[in-house]
Amino acid sequence: MTASSRLRLKGFALGTANNTKSIDDEGETAISKRFWFISAFIVTTLTAIWLTNPGQWRSSPTVTPTDDPALTEEADNDNLIERTSPLAQIPILMYHVIGDGSGSLAELYVNPEVFASQLEYLYDNGYNTITLRELYDHWQTGAPLPARPIILTFDDGYRSDYELTFPALRQYGFRAVHFLYVKKFDHPNSLTLEEIAELVDAGHEIGNHSYNHLELHTASPASLRRETREAKAALEGLLGLEITSFAYPVGRYNADAVKAVAESGHLLAVTTEYGYASPEQGLLTLKRVRINRSDGLQGFINKLKRYEELEPRRDDKAN
Repeated sequence: MTASSRLRLKGFALGTANNTKSIDDEGETAISKRFWFISAFIVTTLTAIWLTNPGQWRSSPTVTPTDDPALTEEADNDNLIERTSPLAQIPILMYHVIGDGSGSLAELYVNPEVFASQLEYLYDNGYNTITLRELYDHWQTGAPLPARPIILTFDDGYRSDYELTFPALRQYGFRAVHFLYVKKFDHPNSLTLEEIAELVDAGHEIGNHSYNHLELHTASPASLRRETREAKAALEGLLGLEITSFAYPVGRYNADAVKAVAESGHLLAVTTEYGYASPEQGLLTLKRVRINRSDGLQGFINKLKRYEELEPRRDDKAN
């Protein structure tokens, strides 16, 4: 019979027969002592287990992507690294369209699900996106960069930059550089001014991709001026911001084109030549890593392996 049953029985007996003998006080005391001894033993045992391995009593922290700009900015600041020497190389990834395409230009399209898996890989492996202007400031003034920096560029200003690319990037707190050419605004598949403003507000960079998307290596002096200087002025007037980066249409350029890009006030320019970018290439002829439809996830990973050997994760540096 339990202690509570005995107490109920005691109350019943007292209510029905005053001359019934009460429960033995010594027995009650013995039960109470036994109860407290068992309780103390359980508490002591659990405490010893917790001290031996406290981690098993806590829920594991879950790191999830965020689209909170304040949290992203704080995380970026925490990741900034003061380097003893400038970053030697950096992948500048080149995308065109996030979507499904066919025909002769199918390789320019990256499936949205594949793109999402590529971003997840970058996030899980300690990459941090930066802009070309931030890279310029680092190379020129030693401004700090986050651990394992990388640049994502999108050429031509397709609507998918806003509808598909922007939400996917925002999920991981990533930013990109979008190269726009002026005549693209006449196309129905172009970004709108309102969409571009949202991208800029989220920390994305807008770069110049010429006026008419002409191949500059065969352009006349007048055409070069229009495709560089006038295009830059037109974009700055439309968007109300400074343009400091340039992407050569179709990657074609010559000495005259590079000179025109420099004289029109651009600080950095990118080509379609394959490779990681480095200052030795010339700030106006930087290489990029083209991401093709056929790369999938594994091909994407393969294109970054050498960089990962050169630029370890931040948490690797403590080992």
